[in-house]
Amino acid sequence: DIIIAYLKHSFSINTTLVLIEDKMSVDRNGLSTTKEPYRFMQRQLIKEKIDFFPCLGEKNLTAVFERRNELPNLHILFFRDRDLYVHQNIPAIYNEIIFTQGYSIENDVYAETWIEERMLTEEERQDHTTAKQNFIIWYAAMIHKHLNGQASPYSISPLRVLSDTFVINVEYQPSNQEILDSRVRFSEILNDYAKKLRGHSLFDLLVIFLGAAGRAEQYNSNLLMDYCVTELSPPLLMQTINEIEDRHINHIF
Repeated sequence: DIIIAYLKHSFSINTTLVLIEDKMSVDRNGLSTTKEPYRFMQRQLIKEKIDFFPCLGEKNLTAVFERRNELPNLHILFFRDRDLYVHQNIPAIYNEIIFTQGYSIENDVYAETWIEERMLTEEERQDHTTAKQNFIIWYAAMIHKHLNGQASPYSISPLRVLSDTFVINVEYQPSNQEILDSRVRFSEILNDYAKKLRGHSLFDLLVIFLGAAGRAEQYNSNLLMDYCVTELSPPLLMQTINEIEDRHINHIF
């Protein structure tokens, strides 16, 4: 109700409003800020009358989408993470929403940028492949359980799941039956991991190596994401920017 009321009284009918699910964060000065990918998208669209509005979560965005008929005078687009729909068909009722192509906006920042080849040494790439495959064994088992109605902690970071030697820590080791049950899901995720592995996990797998103690240049996941956005112009993110611009120009809301 608060978001609906705010939108009714705060935005011009001459502006296209892109509602995003961003939960925002706090910068080093204590100010609220959106993620760099969203700031990048807004900079690319600066010449158009397009504003981004964070809904502070997917549930809020979906609730506003379902009540969009209460905002008939506003030009509104909805953009959200695909999340677990990356493994399933998106329900037809959400056809008007623009979804990320991968699991999340972090995936669309990561995919098709060749960041692994750009940032990792040959030895690191070999170890990264081992870490990635072992983590996906665990992740596929957790996703398989979740999609079959069982509780599973699939959002746990590889920084916790994997040991220093890149094998699954004993407390997270799936049973042989769980691995067997999820073998199809494992292949699906591994073959398209840049889109289907949870985006935060993708960057954390890089941090295992690029944030290692003693490395000349160290990165955390936020720095890596900012690097991808500002230096590599992620192709999937650019495609979404083009879609938003096209729908704005052609009044497709």
